[in-house]
Amino acid sequence: MAEIITERPILHFVGGSTPQTGSGTDWRQAVDDLVPITINHFATHHGEIHYHDFSSRPTVDVVAGSLEVEATGLSTHRADGNELPAHVDVRGRVQRSGELHASIDIDPLNRRPTFDLALAVESLAARELNRFMRAYADIDAEQGQFYVYSQIRSREGHFTGYVKPMVEHLSLFHFGEPGDIDHQLADAFLQVAEDLFENHGTDRFATRVDVSGSFDQPGVSPFQAVIGVLENTFIRAFQHGLDRPREAWEIDHSHSPVHT
Repeated sequence: MAEIITERPILHFVGGSTPQTGSGTDWRQAVDDLVPITINHFATHHGEIHYHDFSSRPTVDVVAGSLEVEATGLSTHRADGNELPAHVDVRGRVQRSGELHASIDIDPLNRRPTFDLALAVESLAARELNRFMRAYADIDAEQGQFYVYSQIRSREGHFTGYVKPMVEHLSLFHFGEPGDIDHQLADAFLQVAEDLFENHGTDRFATRVDVSGSFDQPGVSPFQAVIGVLENTFIRAFQHGLDRPREAWEIDHSHSPVHT
């Protein structure tokens, strides 16, 4: 048995026209090649994960930093026939302000992805994603906070779950801001749409989308995303937090500033 602790590791993923995401790699074999012994406990302190797109304009660098990772039960032993013997807890920040917490129960030895994931990103300042939004949507934000909640369950190469994004107090357009007229018009149009479809009792624009399928053919319904926006606007405001807290999926916030 081995215990591994890393300090300030940095991991980079590259997307865009020259992706280097590590897809297609058998991570179990890669870990065995690096550490040919059984790892039972793994921890990371002050880690960083970057997503880059050097082909976009502007270039993109989204970072999850200050990462504290604790993984237990990674050995081959399955106590009491537990289907998901390993547990991983991740805490950190997205960009500078977003509070990240993920809780994962996983079978690390199964060739097919087998896990229960619960994830929350809260209070991410919209302005900190302006390079990302300019690169992919040609918009930027003056103010607002992003939130994302998700639960995903994977068995036998297939997954099911949902993603619930929301934004509060969003402002995309400010008269007199620098930029060309096309960029300002795009901001103005999206601001009008966001104002129309936000829940006016909470100043919250949100939707909820079910996701399912295989890892080769994921499925997301754009129609359901629109229905979710309308439900949030006219029926009931979506609330912060996970929708289906279960013992295996529930995020423990006792050691994290994230709260639901």
